Amino acid sequence: MKGISGKVNPHTKRGKRLKSRRQNIPRYGVGVKSFKEIMAVVRRERRRGKKIVTTNGCFDILHLGHIRNLAKAKSLGDILIVGVNSDKSIKSYKGRNRPIVGEKDRAEVLAALQAVDYVFIFNDTVGSQK
Repeated sequence: MKGISGKVNPHTKRGKRLKSRRQNIPRYGVGVKSFKEIMAVVRRERRRGKKIVTTNGCFDILHLGHIRNLAKAKSLGDILIVGVNSDKSIKSYKGRNRPIVGEKDRAEVLAALQAVDYVFIFNDTVGSQK
């Protein structure tokens, strides 16, 4: 039932039907993992004989060059894992006005790309673990 604003009241029968339909909307951030979860994925996929490819970057303003590089990286193996620089690490080398897009949003956008299997956020300015 519509109220004065013309919007469906979420407490009405129709509102409940609409709410249940929204639950079928895909979640694109499911490939975003912690580094610990990524390491578990790597161990599991290696046991299955999969070739793991990794790349990293800030991906602050996603553009065609990023998409092509990610597609090429995916073509080199079975599983593509992308490390995304944290907001803090980007600020440290690109300045206080960066990033333009926050780390969680950048990670979720990358995880939605067909070529990308998993994404994690890291704090270093380079993608290496000590």
